[in-house]
This record gives sequence, C-alpha cells and structure tokens, in this order.
Amino acid sequence: MHRNHHASHKRHMAAAFCWFVLACGLAIGQEPVKWKSGVDLRKQLDQRVTIPWQQRGLRDGLSLVAQSFGVSIFLDRRIDPGQLLTLTVRDEPVELLIKQAAQAAHCETAMLGAVTYVGPPATASKLATLAATRRQDAARLVGDVKVRLLRSEAWQWEELSEPRSILADLARRANVSVVNADVIPHDLWPVASLPAMPWTDRLTLLLAGFDLTFQLEDRGASVRLIPIPESAAIEKQNPPRSAKAKKGGEKRYSLQVSNQPAGNVVQTVAQTLGRELRCEPAVMEKLKQPVTFKVENVALTELMEAALKPLALSYRLTEKELAIIENP
Repeated sequence: MHRNHHASHKRHMAAAFCWFVLACGLAIGQEPVKWKSGVDLRKQLDQRVTIPWQQRGLRDGLSLVAQSFGVSIFLDRRIDPGQLLTLTVRDEPVELLIKQAAQAAHCETAMLGAVTYVGPPATASKLATLAATRRQDAARLVGDVKVRLLRSEAWQWEELSEPRSILADLARRANVSVVNADVIPHDLWPVASLPAMPWTDRLTLLLAGFDLTFQLEDRGASVRLIPIPESAAIEKQNPPRSAKAKKGGEKRYSLQVSNQPAGNVVQTVAQTLGRELRCEPAVMEKLKQPVTFKVENVALTELMEAALKPLALSYRLTEKELAIIENP
C-alpha cells in the first residue's frame, strides 16, 4: 500500500512539474502535439493528477492541459477566454479537471471524436447528437461524395483566421459549395491544431459557436447552414407517420408537436418527402419560433398549414425541393 501511494505521489508531482515547465516555456516554439485518440485518449483522460491552477486564464489553462496530456480541447468562441480561474485539483482524473474548469466558467463539456468541446451548456448537450445526425445524413449518400464527407483528416488554421475562410477551406476539401456562408459574422480565431475527424464533424464543430448546423443538398454537392434545433431529440425523432392509403390515394400524416421550432417540423417533412429544404434568411429566423399543434390523418397541405400559418408562412413543393416562403 505504501509503495502504491508513493508511486501515485510521484505521478502527481510529475504532472505538476510538467505543468510548471509548460507554463514557463510553452510560448517558445515547439513540436506539434501528437493528440491521443481511442484507447490511449481514454487512458489519458482517466489519469489522476494534481495540478496548480491559480488565477490562470481559461484558454491559457486549457491549452496547458491539452499540451501536457495530449488531449485536444476546443473552446467555443462565445466564451470569454481570458476569465481568471482558481481551481483545486488534487488526485483527480484529467477529464474531471477539464470539466471543473468548464463549469467554473459556466460551461459544459462534450466529446466529439478525440476533441473535448467546452462551451455553453445548451450547445454542449446537443453537440454529439448533431454530429451523429450529420454523419448519418452523409452515410445515406452514394459514391465519391459520401467518401469525401466522411473522410477523417487532421485540421488546423493560422492565428487570426476568419471562420468564413476556415469554412471556405473545408468546402474546398470536400468539393462542396456553401449556399449561405454569409450568415456567419466576421470574427477572428486563435491558432488551432485538431486531431483527425470526419469532414462532417469538422463542420459541426466550426458552426457550433454560431448556434448553427447544416443540411446537405443537391445530393451532397452543397450545404445550407441552418439554426441548431432547440431540442437535440428532434434530430433523432421519427419522421411524421404516414397512414396507409389506398393505391393511388393521397398520403396522410399524423403528427404532434409541443413547443418546438417550426424549422424542425419542416426539416423533418422535407426529409420524409425526399426534398431539399430551402428558405431565405428572413424566413429562417421565423422558423426558429416554436409551434404547438396536433394533426391526425391529414393531407400534406393541412400539416404544413398547421406548422406555418401561425408564422405567416407558406410553402411551395417541386420535384426537387420544399421551399418555405412568406405569405404574399
């Protein structure tokens, strides 16, 4: 027992020393960190450490943790990176250290592959589900486009990069176009180097800080940026149930929605119909508003009216798209 305690004490001292050395010399050039993943990442997150974190800035502290242990951490753009934190971390797992730092900054964490995301609780609670949903969307495609959207690659950008430029680079790598990139405001981001992730996960992470996700259009040739739904469960819900109709009859729908964004409803309908959802930015803002209704065994027209009429919106259905438009 004494030997185990002594070994544990030495590991904690080594971790604290490593932290001190990095704090003193990390700003000077060094080799890129080899991020851990899979089983190695889990072992590192479970490693118990004792770390002195006294009045250190959030981003500075998280960077030191990342560099010390090879654990990639991504801080949401909406979080103040310079807020000073003081933590008491003694014989705690690295994973708990990151979580304690996040909670001290009124944030939460989420795992996206080998990346630990730190951001607003509302976004952190949905991130994994959003990423999984977007991967499923890509997996439904065929051929080379499916391969490109699911290909895992490391990801980095330079100091003071603009997120629109990062988005444009991502689009080039997957050979897709972004329909409405202008919804992303101007911003400047610190330098970053992230481990390999599928292309869809990279885009999910990029957009999270703007409260956005995306939908694939034109069979994966383009993407449209859309608001993150208020409830992540909507991303995994079953589409509106269609009652069986007689041969040649009109398809009927039954759906109950309780205080959910109208955009979630029309997105589900579009997927059910096999159509691309299209709407202008002004309409997209309206679709963020919640709606509540229940329809049973109704035609598409009645379903869409229940979802859109309260918002003074209507729709236009073509062979390729479901367009949401403002009432004349």
